[in-house]
Order: sequence, then structure tokens, then C-alpha cells
Amino acid sequence: MCGSGLWYAETLHEGLAPAEVGSTSVVEAYQCSLREGKTLANVSAANESWLGVIKADSVANPAVAKFNGYMFTPFLANVDYDVAYLVVHEDLAGFGAMNTSLVTSAGNAGVAAGFDDTFRCTGGLWNGKLLRQPAMQE
Repeated sequence: MCGSGLWYAETLHEGLAPAEVGSTSVVEAYQCSLREGKTLANVSAANESWLGVIKADSVANPAVAKFNGYMFTPFLANVDYDVAYLVVHEDLAGFGAMNTSLVTSAGNAGVAAGFDDTFRCTGGLWNGKLLRQPAMQE
């Protein structure tokens, strides 16, 4: 099954230097459905909690923040989920640094609870390849 449509895109975090076309990456991809009674305000709170832990942990270990994070919400789409995330890492070492820090962080319990309370997600780890440089924002 393929899903398509128009999406709102939001950059949550930019910690990687611009990559060259053709470069590869490791990409976490998640599709999430809101739980009963939850809204995008709950999603924003969960995102802020996650990014707060990353920011705090990156003081001691800057490698933790070396990823780009994006959130997508459908405007007009034929999909059965409400929110999608892409978390792009340069390589598996970067993926490991961020996730190890998050799992071992004192703030992880709150982050995990916030996401779990807000939605159910499916996802996976993918190989990525930059096909085209994004247009520069002014």
C-alpha cells in the first residue's frame, strides 16, 4: 500500500552540516497515530521534552545532537496515521550516540511516557541517500 498527499513539514532539529548529493545516511522513520483525545498540542509537548533532553545531554556529549529531525502532518493525504517523523543521522555511530544518550538519560522516562501517552508508532531504521539539495530558505 502506498500513501500520498500534501503534508505540512516542520524542522525540529538541525544538527548536521549540509550534505553532498549522493551522500548516504541512517534514517529513523516513524508513522504515528494519535491516541483518543490527544491533539497536536500534545505532540508538540512530547517533541519539546525529547529535544530538551537532547539539548541537555549534548552539553557533555556534542555528538548526541548531530542529527536532523523532521515532523510531517497530513494536510490532504490517504494515510492511516496522523504524524510522521524522519530522524537523519550521518551514520550508525551517530544513530548510536543519540539513542544511547537518550536511553541512558535521566530525562528518558519522561520522554518515553510523553510519546507513549500521545500516540502509537510504528517505524524502522533505513538507509538514506540524498538525491537533491533542498532549496535554501531566505
